[in-house]
Amino acid sequence: MPKSGSTLLANYQEQLLEMTGQQSGQDALKRAFGGRYVAEPRLTALIRLLGINFLSGTVVVKNHWELTALLKSFVKLGVVKVTMNFRDPRDVILSALDHGRRSRAKGVKTGEFTEYHSVVDSIPFVKKLVSVFIAWSDYSPVHLIKYEDLISEPVTELKKMAAFLEWEVSEDQVRSVVQHQRTVRKEALNFNKGTTQRWKVEMTDDEVAQTTKAFEPFLTQMDYEISI
Repeated sequence: MPKSGSTLLANYQEQLLEMTGQQSGQDALKRAFGGRYVAEPRLTALIRLLGINFLSGTVVVKNHWELTALLKSFVKLGVVKVTMNFRDPRDVILSALDHGRRSRAKGVKTGEFTEYHSVVDSIPFVKKLVSVFIAWSDYSPVHLIKYEDLISEPVTELKKMAAFLEWEVSEDQVRSVVQHQRTVRKEALNFNKGTTQRWKVEMTDDEVAQTTKAFEPFLTQMDYEISI
């Protein structure tokens, strides 16, 4: 889920993969796709990823893919393991607006959330993101990672994730990765404040009312409070 710590999570995963001692295909992945982010789960892209995995080793692929029948088939085959992070949609809006402002300040004209200028105008976009999350959360096996837990208890959450991925890493290794990311993440364009429950402080009463009403059907399912 965008603006829910997906870059931070991918950073964690890449570093932990190195520590497992497994053969890593990350360099091959980045050469083939220009980075670890793969925009669309087309069959040709998935076949290329399988080839990289077979020839070069395990890969961490950052993406924001919707759940499709094709992806379900790859998961059922056991060749893909899915982790998905999520966040209070009201905070997703604020993070997207921050990102958009920073992008525009750097001269970015399109994409990078530059088209979003207000809380209310961002609601339809974030509703789509939540719908994608709900579809994945109802599908098994998928490992869900709550942004707020990843920020407050990163070692605990990463140990759970490593167990799901069947990666053998020690707690000391996990702690070292967490500490490293704390020193570098603030420099990233797509990492903003890294705080939780921003909506309680930064939104107006009207914005809180409108966003809470818009997302109320999902907030309980996502384990978030509906009111202040």
